[in-house]
Amino acid sequence: MPKKKSAKKSTQKKSSAKRSTKSQENGKKPKAESRFQGRIKIPIKVQYRVTADFAVDLAEDISPGGIFVHTKTPLPPGTKVEMAFEIPGKESKPSRRVLAQGIVVWSSQKKGEGKRKAGMGIEFLKIDIQDQGLIDNVIHGLLRRPN
Repeated sequence: MPKKKSAKKSTQKKSSAKRSTKSQENGKKPKAESRFQGRIKIPIKVQYRVTADFAVDLAEDISPGGIFVHTKTPLPPGTKVEMAFEIPGKESKPSRRVLAQGIVVWSSQKKGEGKRKAGMGIEFLKIDIQDQGLIDNVIHGLLRRPN
């Protein structure tokens, strides 16, 4: 006998961390619609580590949910990292150092693997609420700027 589908729909929004982890478990890449809106291209020097030693590379873009780090030696998906980077300030405000914990959700060794550059996409897992607000404000401020 076929199972009946429930007419009740869930209104809970899954966190992006849960979506990414679930995608990794079944070997699939996260769907494009699960990515946060508001990604901007901005060069930011990022320090990150898995163990005691920090690596330093250049991030090429940032969104409210994560950051893309261009590197020739990306970490494998599922790797948790600690990272530090500076968000540029506006005219009267200095730049601010942001500390965050994240997880590598995808990585690419070579330029040309699909449409991706060599590097890794890191999703923010733990970030101070004020730092998250700063990232959001910078992104939305740059997106609203006229060309």
